[in-house]
Amino acid sequence: MFEKTGNNNLPATHHNFEIPLQRQPLPPGTIEVTETFSGPLPHPDLLRKYDSTMPGSAERIFRYVEQEAEHRRVLELTALGAEVDSGKRDSVEARRGQIFALTITLFSLTLGGVTALFGHEVAGSLIGISGVGGIVASFLSKREPSAGTTVPGTQK
Repeated sequence: MFEKTGNNNLPATHHNFEIPLQRQPLPPGTIEVTETFSGPLPHPDLLRKYDSTMPGSAERIFRYVEQEAEHRRVLELTALGAEVDSGKRDSVEARRGQIFALTITLFSLTLGGVTALFGHEVAGSLIGISGVGGIVASFLSKREPSAGTTVPGTQK
């Protein structure tokens, strides 16, 4: 059971716990009953055993499970609140982008028109088309995913 290890001459212990997994056949006419239990609390029989071993321990276990459940609910509410805030920020940023796009488009069309009125039709057309074209290209590039990406909620 003990053996020398390294240079420190301290014994090393080895534990070999083998539990046989072979089941004995049941005699004829015997009924086997299996009970399963699942949940955040131990089985009521175990709670009684805990409480008989250490009085008040069942109450402590209940209190612990209640505190864990409350903590989980607080975390879920915090995460949900963060998602809502993120959605609001995204909405505000999208609205701001639309306002800037409208401003740039109107400015480029006005500048192109004024330039064309002063006798520079080609330059005015280029200014107007470049302003509008840039905005259109920007919107189209955001709407169409590139070849290697997928839109959330869709499958490839």
